[in-house]
Amino acid sequence: MDVDELADTSSKRIDQYTQTTSDLERVELLVNRTTKSERTCIVCGCSNTINRHRLTNQQRNLVFLKKGIFVSPNSRCCKTHLYNRHLTYEALEQIKSGKSSVEMWGAQEITQCLDGFRVIANSSKSNDFDDPSSMSDADYLTMTGLNKDNFNHLLQFLTTMRTSRVRSLREALAIYLMKLRLSVSNSVLATIFRLRNKRAVSRILQQVRQSLGSNFTPTYLGLSHINREEVLAHHQTAIANTLLTSQLDQVCVAIDGTYLYIQKSSNNTFQRRTYSMHKHRNLIKPMIITATDGYILAVFGPFLADHNNNDASIIKHCLFSNEQDMLSWFKDNDVMIIDRGVCFAQLGEKLILS
Repeated sequence: MDVDELADTSSKRIDQYTQTTSDLERVELLVNRTTKSERTCIVCGCSNTINRHRLTNQQRNLVFLKKGIFVSPNSRCCKTHLYNRHLTYEALEQIKSGKSSVEMWGAQEITQCLDGFRVIANSSKSNDFDDPSSMSDADYLTMTGLNKDNFNHLLQFLTTMRTSRVRSLREALAIYLMKLRLSVSNSVLATIFRLRNKRAVSRILQQVRQSLGSNFTPTYLGLSHINREEVLAHHQTAIANTLLTSQLDQVCVAIDGTYLYIQKSSNNTFQRRTYSMHKHRNLIKPMIITATDGYILAVFGPFLADHNNNDASIIKHCLFSNEQDMLSWFKDNDVMIIDRGVCFAQLGEKLILS
């Protein structure tokens, strides 16, 4: 066989396995898909035409990437399945394929789909609190101690903060809650949320703490956030009324100190005053007032842990200094339950306990 014959044979083999441009114009794919009708929601199947939104290409690509279900263009879903213009995790789990069909995809559609996949892959995080479809309700509970609804409710109180180029409001709140629940270092949080360093985490924690302290805490804690009538109606148990009260308007509360353990301070004076001879650790002592069903009414302090701040002296200080205007909130003949660790003689002659 001469050289010309070899060249002709090679060209025939190349032509046999080479596709022309016309062959690449359309590609047939057998895919699972949702309904093509625009009249129903692809998530729940309802036909409500008032609060339905057309899915974007990014949302359609997300469904196809995570569920393997093709969503037809112009498909719609109810507004309740979206949060911050993203499909929620629960909505994504509810989407089911209605049937399988052969779809004709062109080169341009495939290119756009691959570009959409690339955008999703580059923007995806293992714990993206800004993407409602990335984490389930159980994930929120594990990471922050709150479910999604409670997390979103608490987020509404960050009114003095704004989203910055470093973090969003949701990420800032998640960092704060994860610090409280998991007790991880600021360096670990900086790595998880891709922040520059641990000082950035410290600034975020301070901002969230100040915002919640000025907006959330007065709404749910302190004697000013609740009146006596609500305590009597919803937070005073029948056992307390039977055993401890003789009048219908008597409020019965329990007051006791608790401990918050802290690290040993480098300040010698503060270290000595926060060291508890009872617990043999450094701590501070908040004084808590609760209703008989366990509802926390108010928290006083925190106080140092030295011998000058036992429970009796703290209660005496709170009453004589009228903390949170407690002398106006409590009335005559109200019942205050204290434990046996409080010495009655230390409370003073002017303090009368029912």
